[in-house]
Amino acid sequence: MNPRGPSAHADTPPRLIRSLEEWYFYAPPQKGLQHWVNGYSAKELARTWFPDSNRITFPRELRSLLESHPCTTGFKLKAAQAEFESAFDKHSKSIGRGTAHLDLLLVGDCRGVTTIIGIEAKSAENFGCSEVGEYFDRMEKKRRSAIPRRIDSLCKCFFGETISTKPALRSLWYQLLTGVAGTLAEAKRRRAKQAVFVVHVFESRRVLTSKSKIVNDHAFADFLRALGLATGENVPAGTLFHKNCVAQPTEFIPSIPFSVGKCSRDISPLLDAILSQPGDDIADVEFLGTNGKITRF
Repeated sequence: MNPRGPSAHADTPPRLIRSLEEWYFYAPPQKGLQHWVNGYSAKELARTWFPDSNRITFPRELRSLLESHPCTTGFKLKAAQAEFESAFDKHSKSIGRGTAHLDLLLVGDCRGVTTIIGIEAKSAENFGCSEVGEYFDRMEKKRRSAIPRRIDSLCKCFFGETISTKPALRSLWYQLLTGVAGTLAEAKRRRAKQAVFVVHVFESRRVLTSKSKIVNDHAFADFLRALGLATGENVPAGTLFHKNCVAQPTEFIPSIPFSVGKCSRDISPLLDAILSQPGDDIADVEFLGTNGKITRF
């Protein structure tokens, strides 16, 4: 068996996903079977939407998060796309892998306002391989790398400064920047009026005691503080933070309202949480696998 799934590299249009098994078949994680394991974020995210064969549910913890802010109450899902890639700057082709990789993209509306939601699932994984400053320094040594320019552009967009003028930005994690950027860029392509970026955390005893959870909790809080949305050292799940617009919009990233938040689900086998926390049944929603392609609904 191909470790990434039979259709992972096929240049084919999106396929309809109707089960947990089809999620892997049509939208496998980047490392295939290595990450398609009980307790890992890729499989657990799929399981929250497909707890049983041929039954789609909207995760209650995600619904609760959206209902925590007036701008996102009453969200009605119209379509979803797994393993979605979104280009958010002009450097995407030159970098090669220069797109935001969203584990799931949701398209819908909140009381008539078109809304795009980008979801990054996490279990015991960090937000990428490095902090912004470390990545900038490493790639600056490569003469043709566009990464330093991308990081400067993203920092100017979100914070109005670069890591040179504001060294505190060096400690932010790259994946959080690109995740929000990719969600906003897709909102512009679809002419949405607002965007939401959600970190969906899957917790268990293994995760609660892992170094990655501690690092991720601090990284998320640091990111919100840099955006001016939070002040504490830790940000609990279940609260959505809203911002009217980015500091400096770009050709790809629009000046529209956006929100950032975190929701969590306990997947501990002792609590039997995988089956005891079902969501609300939903129907008439196209759930698509992209195999890494940027496509339109």
